[in-house]
Parts: sequence; structure tokens; C-alpha cells
Amino acid sequence: MGIREDYVDEKLGWRIQIERTDKGFAYIYTNTKTGEQISGRVLHDYFIEPSEEIRQYEKSKLEENKLREAGLLSSQIIRRIMHMVANLHQRGYESLYLNPVISPSGCYWRYELGAMEDAKWPNRQRDLLSVRDSIGDPHHALPWANVTDTVEVLADKFIAAYPKILEIARKPNAEYVAWYRQMLEQTEPDGVLTFWRDFGPDYDYAFLFDDPDGWRMPMAPGYRPIKTLSSSRKPDAKRRQRK
Repeated sequence: MGIREDYVDEKLGWRIQIERTDKGFAYIYTNTKTGEQISGRVLHDYFIEPSEEIRQYEKSKLEENKLREAGLLSSQIIRRIMHMVANLHQRGYESLYLNPVISPSGCYWRYELGAMEDAKWPNRQRDLLSVRDSIGDPHHALPWANVTDTVEVLADKFIAAYPKILEIARKPNAEYVAWYRQMLEQTEPDGVLTFWRDFGPDYDYAFLFDDPDGWRMPMAPGYRPIKTLSSSRKPDAKRRQRK
């Protein structure tokens, strides 16, 4: 049995719960007004005093809110890309596919946008007929447009930048378009579509970036696994568990 602390810091406005054991600390800090929590387990040498941990958390929340107001959260940028694909489907490019992957670090959403071949995807000629990149802090950039562009402007610029891809993607594919439209509806407002994790494990269904065991949907029509999605490798990041 460890040594426990459980008290409310009136100045901070947080309830502090800490358990100290031979192996380290387990803690839960709860905002008494909002109910939001900071929790984690750390070794003794890595424990941060509650006031400092809470200060860092509140600073990160403030920064997150500023990004949200500017439309620059990763999930907001990703959702615009996802809706851009649907917009291009409506313009007749029904065989344009989106192939999303979680990076090994778990910090980046890698994506591939390409033209199907015979209603199958990813395309085997990926170097010629697809665009690949990633979104994740601090990498907020698109190779064909600005991350703050509207869905319609993203689509316009994609057409201008990749006419060959879209020329081949202008083929009817009602089954894929219907699946994609349903996926968008089910994942509103901010779900981030994912098909698999780079370096495993493997999945046979579509899921959300941060919750493989939550929402799921049968894999999109025409999908054929290709276990390589080239993109800039991003460094792993060690993050404390927060919720």
C-alpha cells in the first residue's frame, strides 16, 4: 500500500490525488469546476509538482484553443482534407481515393490521395498517380494548398496541381462514393479516418486515429493492402497521458 494524498487546492481550483509507491507516482488532478482531468504514472525522478503540471496543462489548453479558433488543429486540417475528397467526388472524380495511416510514433496522420485502377486502390503506380504527406504537430502544411483554405478552395487547387491524377480518377465509382459519404457522416464532427498503423498491428476495418477499438466501419470497397506508405518520417514524441 502506498502513501496517498487527497486534497483540494483552493487557489488552483483543482483536486489533487497522488499515490506514492516504491515504483513511483500515480496521480489524478481534477478541475473542480469543469471536471477535466490530468492523470498519469511516472517514476520518482520524473514526477512534477502538481502546480507545475497543472500550469503546463492550462498553457497547452490555451494554445490549443487559439489553434482551434484559427482552424489549425490537426483534426480540423484533416477533416478539411477528408471533405475535399468528397467535394471532388461530387465534381465527377469518383475514383479518387484516400488512404490514411497512423505513423509509428502515433503522432502523425499519413495520407495518400490517388487515382484508382480498375476500381482498386491504392494504385500500383503510386509514385506517378498519388500524393503522399502527413499532418501532425508541428507539421501543418499541404503540398498543393494552404492548410486554412476552405474545402472548395482545397479542391480547386488540387485539380490545378494534379490534373493527371484527376483525369484518371474521373471514372464512376458509386459504391466507393456511397461508402465515403457514409463514413463522413458517421465520423462528424472531428473524427480522423484511419485504415492501419505503420508497422502494425493490422486491421481489417476502418477506425478512428485515437480509438481503434471504438467506432469502426467495414473497409472501403476496392481496398487492397500495400504495407508501405512513403512519407517524411517524423520523430517520436513522449507525451504524458491527459484526458
